[in-house]
Amino acid sequence: IYTLSLHDALPIYIWYEHGILIPDCCIGIRGNINGDINETINVTDLVFLVAYMFENGDSPPCFEEADMNGSGTINMSDLVYLVNFAFDYGPAPLLCP
Repeated sequence: IYTLSLHDALPIYIWYEHGILIPDCCIGIRGNINGDINETINVTDLVFLVAYMFENGDSPPCFEEADMNGSGTINMSDLVYLVNFAFDYGPAPLLCP
């Protein structure tokens, strides 16, 4: 597997031996849970995460974006992390893997 960046503003792609380019879904910091194209983190990400966790909503398009604390699972601590960041000036989301 080889990783290359086509440009800082473009996503990073992973080159597999089969010649397939697959974009890396988590870019920069975690928190763009709804996968919006502008990579913004706002209340819509919080709504998306709540719907996924408690209302059988759609799965996040990128698991790593929703795993706010980098624990390897999506759970209440990720929701609390996002709320604290969005409304309580908590710590910034972790960098993507």
